[in-house]
Amino acid sequence: MATRPVPRNIDKPNRNAEYAFTFLGTYYTLMFLFHEPLMAFGMACVAVYMIYKFTLDKPEGMAFRFIYRHIQIGKMMPSPKKVKKFEV
Repeated sequence: MATRPVPRNIDKPNRNAEYAFTFLGTYYTLMFLFHEPLMAFGMACVAVYMIYKFTLDKPEGMAFRFIYRHIQIGKMMPSPKKVKKFEV
């Protein structure tokens, strides 16, 4: 009785959502600001490469944790970096 072989990459983290979010966010932000598609595409590719290098050998969702911790969008909810103590 032979057992079925287990794929080697069964536990490999899937980062497609992080890469897509990074690419689209960078691309459309730069298109909105500068209206230069080639520059926006190039910078989006560089941003995806940086996220790839940053999250190498780390758990899934590391890019989202970094964005939540260090980037503040608007003034409604300050990021944990700006708030000294969490208040409910």
